[in-house]
Amino acid sequence: MVMFYLSTQQGVWQWDENSGARQCIGLEDEKIYQVVVANGYVAVVGEDGQVWERDRGVWTATQVADDVSVKSLLIISDVLYAGTEPTRVFRKPFGARRWELVGALDQLPLAEQFYTPWGGPACVRSIAAKSARQFYLDIHVGGIVRTRDSGATWEAINNGIEEDVHQVATHPLQPQRVYAATADGFYLSDDEGATWQRRNAGLTHLYCRGLAVHPQHPDIVLMSGSPFAPPGWRRHGPQFALFRSDDAGRTWRQVIGLSDSLPAVIDTHGIAFSTQQPDRALCAAGALLYASDDAGITWRQVADDLPPIRSLCFGGAA
Repeated sequence: MVMFYLSTQQGVWQWDENSGARQCIGLEDEKIYQVVVANGYVAVVGEDGQVWERDRGVWTATQVADDVSVKSLLIISDVLYAGTEPTRVFRKPFGARRWELVGALDQLPLAEQFYTPWGGPACVRSIAAKSARQFYLDIHVGGIVRTRDSGATWEAINNGIEEDVHQVATHPLQPQRVYAATADGFYLSDDEGATWQRRNAGLTHLYCRGLAVHPQHPDIVLMSGSPFAPPGWRRHGPQFALFRSDDAGRTWRQVIGLSDSLPAVIDTHGIAFSTQQPDRALCAAGALLYASDDAGITWRQVADDLPPIRSLCFGGAA
């Protein structure tokens, strides 16, 4: 079976992309905020900021550190990375209990630029990797920071990019490229973040959250957006829509089959492509799950009775 995994407000779910069958695989009483999967190993962020891991059907929880809350996860090779609030990064091998601090970014001079609109500490909202030594952190709010030495040193790479970034992504076929969904639309770098280009032609919803790149075609990008920032949602609702570019963001078109005013957010990590069937993609908006079989051009609803979905990812063959 080929699976997508969903993190929801009532546990972790598997969705079989061939049959459409779905089942909860645990943590039904937990609100789960992100799920990542590699080689049958599943890790999620729980509602209290801890990490749950599933190995051979058994879930165990680890607390990364007493004074942090985990906000994002990434698996690189056989190592699990956790981005936290405040802005730190930890890692550990699969199955290990002890977390190692990779970078205490909140202690660095560049952290003086980090902030949140509500006055709390900034966090690592998403992580993307070029390699085990070089990866990128989306700081909410503080732009993107980069390490080229596995976290020994960090630098801000915000020359020309909107600092309110909601998801950062990379692609193995274009190793110099970095993609960013921001509160001011889409930005792309072709030089590892040294410079950025704002590419929003045709993008009518500029407050963007979720981002996914086709596994075989790095110019095909899906991104979600709203015409309003969150304060406007209280009056107008989120009104999210999904957009597609086939030229690395130079031009955008709204996809076919989804409303242009969805009542729920297509959030960070809310869009994913399959690597087994690369033109298959999923996206989630609240309890609604949508699928595409043509690399995101057209979509159909495949579920409307799931618990509200917070994130999804492709998990390979189960």
